[in-house]
Amino acid sequence: MRKIGQRKVLTLLAWGYWGWGNSTRKFLQAIDAFEKKEGFNPPIFVDIRLQRSARAPGFSGITFERLVSPTRYWWMPELGNANIETNKDGIRIKDSFSARTLVTLAKHYQRQKRRVIFFCACEEFEHCHRKHVAKLVKKEAARRGWRVEIGLLQCAKSASHAIPSVLRFY
Repeated sequence: MRKIGQRKVLTLLAWGYWGWGNSTRKFLQAIDAFEKKEGFNPPIFVDIRLQRSARAPGFSGITFERLVSPTRYWWMPELGNANIETNKDGIRIKDSFSARTLVTLAKHYQRQKRRVIFFCACEEFEHCHRKHVAKLVKKEAARRGWRVEIGLLQCAKSASHAIPSVLRFY
């Protein structure tokens, strides 16, 4: 959580796990250390994929949930791209009303000095349904009179470790 002026800003992070399917333990250690350095407790992960079947072994089924523990993981398929089910092009959030739940979760965990990372598999935020979810989150936060920002989480990979950073704010 950052302060703009004297007002706290609710911060969520958006992340695409592309390329991390075999390195989830390394990623988790790096992101927990990054959050600690930034003054936060370990983050909460919100999986916004419509389905959890994946080619990436670390994110297939409940594998990632088991790694981070069920207390740090929420699956919200209602924020997934409904067009996946129908093989249609484009993006249509299954239940846009569920952005209210995501904002409520983020506000709840903010009190524990924890940020919410909502994620899916896509590498590019600009062409992903995460961007649509981010817009819905901003709209819902504004409806409640809250300031919110969405940080685009990036995690570079080297041979020995992972290097997380917030690329920019959306």
